[in-house]
Amino acid sequence: MYKIFVNECPLIIATADEYQQMHTSDFMRVECNKEEFAQVIEWMFRGPSKGFITITANPDKAFDILKDVCKPIDAAGGVVFNDSGHLLMINRMGYWDLPKGKVDPGETFDFTAIREVKEECGVKEIKLGKPVARTYHLYNQYPHKMLKTCHWYLMTCPDGVVPKPQAEEHITEAIWKDMAGVDLDSLHTYETIRGLLKTVFAEKDKPEL
Repeated sequence: MYKIFVNECPLIIATADEYQQMHTSDFMRVECNKEEFAQVIEWMFRGPSKGFITITANPDKAFDILKDVCKPIDAAGGVVFNDSGHLLMINRMGYWDLPKGKVDPGETFDFTAIREVKEECGVKEIKLGKPVARTYHLYNQYPHKMLKTCHWYLMTCPDGVVPKPQAEEHITEAIWKDMAGVDLDSLHTYETIRGLLKTVFAEKDKPEL
């Protein structure tokens, strides 16, 4: 299954079985072809919607069709826990987020993830763990609609490391956030980040790397 967001509006690509497990009929159905995808993306950028869904036997092929409509770009980031189990979070333009950034030419995804954590949070003593998830969103970069795939990795960091926000990236805070008792549905963040954190915390309270 793929969940691609424009702002907070999702375009879901799913199999019939996955759709049945969603227990919802709120999404508008979309045919799996370039013309339909192009039209739906235009609608999504115009304003809020309950979302759209394509049901297909081959979600990977449908995602490739979507990449023909948009310009794909890769990014990578870190889900970083310290030894106390606190999560490294940044505040950028009023939203809680995780450190991430675009993959530069010649970089691997894990290298980019580490570099972005170091640059955006000033944290050096990090240990790379396993890949945990990918998130997807669309944004405008005239004249293109950009389709960003972000590759996320678990990481650890010792207690006592003090983060420093990268001001030039409009980051106003970088903190170790105690997530115990935090309601992810109420956290002021993006739907991609909310879904990512739900995936991480569904595995265990503090992931083993």
